[in-house]
Amino acid sequence: FFIHMFQLESYLKPQYLKWVASNSASKIIGRGLLIIISVVIMLLKTNIITLAICSAFNLLTAYFYRPKKAKKPLVFTTRVKRLVATSVILFAIPTALCSIFGFLFLLPVIFLLTAYIVFLAAVINTPVENAVRNWYISDAKKIIKSRKHNLTVIGITGSYGKTSTKFYLAKL
Repeated sequence: FFIHMFQLESYLKPQYLKWVASNSASKIIGRGLLIIISVVIMLLKTNIITLAICSAFNLLTAYFYRPKKAKKPLVFTTRVKRLVATSVILFAIPTALCSIFGFLFLLPVIFLLTAYIVFLAAVINTPVENAVRNWYISDAKKIIKSRKHNLTVIGITGSYGKTSTKFYLAKL
């Protein structure tokens, strides 16, 4: 869900953090508290009936707090796959440490930090993403240079919109 929101925010970290601050607090707290209660119950009394009830409770929580339909579905681009891989590693490390040292009660806290773990994954991936972007820019420059004698020059005239059009064309 949070990777999807990061994608919808155009992979811009400041915009994503602003979105997290304004949209996800109640969702995180609502889901998190319900799951924390469930985990505490499971830790206090672990028989098959309690585990089944808590599992059903967690499934209902996931259902009622599921993400609403977004304007665009998540697209599994190569960038998203790298972000998912980094996020999984960032989840696995504290989960493994909690399991090894017997701090299983901290696992719900990791869940509450999901939005920020995705942000941290994006920060960690920044050098790779910059390298990929620079490769595409370099490749485009090579193509333009190789076709320089065949390029068409466009003149923009008019009363208004010249600067905006110039910027749009420059981005293209």
